[in-house]
Amino acid sequence: MEHAKLLKIIAPCGLSCAACLSMRDGEIETLSRKLRQRLGGFARFAERFMAMDPAFADYPAFERMLDFFSQAKCDGCRVGGCLHTDCPVHLCVKEKHVDYCHQCQDFPCGKLDDKPWLKVKWEKNNLRLREIGIEAYHLEIKDLPRYG
Repeated sequence: MEHAKLLKIIAPCGLSCAACLSMRDGEIETLSRKLRQRLGGFARFAERFMAMDPAFADYPAFERMLDFFSQAKCDGCRVGGCLHTDCPVHLCVKEKHVDYCHQCQDFPCGKLDDKPWLKVKWEKNNLRLREIGIEAYHLEIKDLPRYG
């Protein structure tokens, strides 16, 4: 895969933008649109299906979530800024003129000390990126769930 495409789908922190629920034309948006299309006008039938399974009472909430997932608006953190607006990583790599944090002479740094949920993943991801390179890293994570 070409380097520019990899930069779009692998964030500087090493997370997969391609697997993010907010990524325009990402897998979640694409699959959600397909499911929405397949279900068509199912909402009017959901009440009838409640006799088979009470879970269908929650169909309106499911449909709202499916609509949300079907309308992703992000083009990746390198383009429009991270959806986690308080995440400093995308700004820092721009300032340091690097693609990934592991390329910075200050890595690992304390920029994420106040975000332990991200810091552990960020450091692990960037160490792995440095070890095997972006192409191999992409192949390693491309089919993994983003939120696992």
